[in-house]
Amino acid sequence: MILSEVKTLMRSVYISLHNPDNTKLNAFLKTKIMDLETDKRELVGVFGRTGAGKSSLINAVIGEKKLLPTGSVCACTSVMIKVEANRHNHKYEAGIEFITAEEWKDELWSMNQLRRDNPDSETEGDDDNDLRDIVDKLSALYGDEWKEKTPKNLMDNKYFREIPEFFKPKKKTLSCDSVRPSADAFRTHIFKRNIKAKEAVLQEFNRLHTIKKHFGGDSFKVFTVSSKEFLKKKHLKQHETEMPKLQDFLKNLNDCHSETLNYVSGAHGILSLIQGARCGDADGQKTDVCEQHENKIKHQLGPVQKAMIKAYRAFETCLCEGVETSKCSCEKSLKCINPRKTGRGLNRTRKCVVNKGGIYQPKKGKEINVNMELASFLTDSIDEEFRKTFPNDGKDGPFFGVINKFSLDTEGLIQEYDGVKLQLIFLKTEEEKIKKKLKREIRDRKKKIYNSLTETIANNMQACYKRAAEFRGKGSIQNMKSTIGKHVSESKNIMFDQAKQVMLKKLKDLVDDFDGIITKVQAVKNEISSCTATMRTNIDVVKGGGGQAINVER
Repeated sequence: MILSEVKTLMRSVYISLHNPDNTKLNAFLKTKIMDLETDKRELVGVFGRTGAGKSSLINAVIGEKKLLPTGSVCACTSVMIKVEANRHNHKYEAGIEFITAEEWKDELWSMNQLRRDNPDSETEGDDDNDLRDIVDKLSALYGDEWKEKTPKNLMDNKYFREIPEFFKPKKKTLSCDSVRPSADAFRTHIFKRNIKAKEAVLQEFNRLHTIKKHFGGDSFKVFTVSSKEFLKKKHLKQHETEMPKLQDFLKNLNDCHSETLNYVSGAHGILSLIQGARCGDADGQKTDVCEQHENKIKHQLGPVQKAMIKAYRAFETCLCEGVETSKCSCEKSLKCINPRKTGRGLNRTRKCVVNKGGIYQPKKGKEINVNMELASFLTDSIDEEFRKTFPNDGKDGPFFGVINKFSLDTEGLIQEYDGVKLQLIFLKTEEEKIKKKLKREIRDRKKKIYNSLTETIANNMQACYKRAAEFRGKGSIQNMKSTIGKHVSESKNIMFDQAKQVMLKKLKDLVDDFDGIITKVQAVKNEISSCTATMRTNIDVVKGGGGQAINVER
């Protein structure tokens, strides 16, 4: 209700900004009002094997037993699904995006190529590759008819008569007033978990050293839940399920980016600026406030730059050590495609690895990623420094720590300079918006920085994989291994150093862009000063729907 009321008010303010004599001011305020609509909700991923109960869990979390179909015999939701609150009306709506004919044609050719390269897999029942998925997908759409047809034949229009969206790709929306009962005959059965299960999960997590090294303290949380039992809501005691705790945890993810809080506080700042600009003349106080801001910015600039340079140099030292280790030990990284065991299954796995650019995820077992293995000595060299520099909790380190400490002390200035109080309220909201935006940007870019090591090596290896994939017939496996080994041996003096340089360049770009926090805050302050100089004569007090002046503090 509060959000709706304030949005209605701000639309009214936006429409009222039509004075042709103050284009700069109008543009400034309109931009700020439009920025209020930015969606800052968190996105949560749900991962697990087929039939693990992902859909049941989502149904339980949102309290709708039959929203997503669930089943124990086959995958009922085998495509990517996004679930979110409908903020426009009270209906349940499903937006379905259809694959285009051209995309399906490309997929058919890719699947056909993989089947031709592995002719024995289907008859031998090998579950360690993607061929079983291909068979299931084609059988679901074409029945058994696909086995004797070419990809060109399978694109015949007769197969898609009941799917008109296939020929005119578009998003189709289904809408209903309530959740329709699921037609599935079977329901997902989830094991009841308890404290022993939680301990077992944590023990298993502690064995995953490659993943665990990115987490610190209690940042990895486990909730023992039973989706099926929770949805029954019969005789469930607090200690029997932690579903309420999981629900609270997910809700709290959005507390720091609450849409209502962000919108209302932002609107309060804009209205304060408008009303403050037309309330008396406070040029003397404005000059004093500007001088104090300048001093605070200069005072904080030194520690910011010092922290950035220290972090950069630490990474540079770590990466130099990692490059030397990689050069000496890179042959060990190829053991994933040079196992001691031999056999048809392993040979097919090697073919899949080179066909897919060095990365292959079998249905059973661990993913094979040659690129990541080659980069492992580099990533190991920086992992400790990376955790300190970019902690997952976003509180400390040279980047997050500086953001949290940075302040223009608007609260203190408001107490001292009452004449520009409302302008300072606006500056405070702008400062908070900039800090939140920087935190989100750092979280996004830290992933790109870390992944750049593996991505650089992957790019260097692609031509090698392509050559290795071309071998056929007798001796092809040995030729594949030799081609990859030779390329790594010849490229190691350049490849690993190049990965180091790319990562350092991304770090340097982040440092340079991060220094822009000062420029951004300074720009906002200057823009406020230039705009408010003309506000007094060109903007009337903002009126509410009933024609009465709005109490900005309320």
